[in-house]
Amino acid sequence: MKRKRLRIEKGKINDIEAYIENSCSKFAKQIVTHTHKTVVELWVDKHYMLRVQFGDDNGQREGIALALVQELIENSFKHLVYYALKHKDFVFLNYPPPKSRNLRMVLMQKYPDKATLNVVVEYHFISLVCVEVTIKTAMTHSHFGLSDGQFAIAIQNNTSTLFLYRKNTNTLITIDQYSG
Repeated sequence: MKRKRLRIEKGKINDIEAYIENSCSKFAKQIVTHTHKTVVELWVDKHYMLRVQFGDDNGQREGIALALVQELIENSFKHLVYYALKHKDFVFLNYPPPKSRNLRMVLMQKYPDKATLNVVVEYHFISLVCVEVTIKTAMTHSHFGLSDGQFAIAIQNNTSTLFLYRKNTNTLITIDQYSG
């Protein structure tokens, strides 16, 4: 027995039983939408807080206020997830057990009229619904030093670029870009 088709209204198909094209198939039917929420805990390392409050040997560090750093971390998370899902060699989460040297990301906020904000953070997997982010340090500097093999993402407006630093050639290799 044929099922009754619903009418198309203003170019929109209202038939929830229809098989339509999706990313994988020309004929697929959506059966459910699921939302998975992840809690992101933001922590500050004592080293970072000392730099905010007292500066370093060169004096007070400008442009590293917690509000600016927190905004960068929150805005960069979706970019990090995108790159981690797309590139198998890009990993930003540390998993238990602890390693002797944890993975650290450098998040860069590019500004057209002032020096780049560079934030060094560690992301740790706590559970399937919780990620812990710790701010290790921050500084505004246009030529921030990275370690060999370290990844960084630069964000300007809502667009990011994923970089990999290679010490032997002293270059930042562009891996990918994302706007979203």
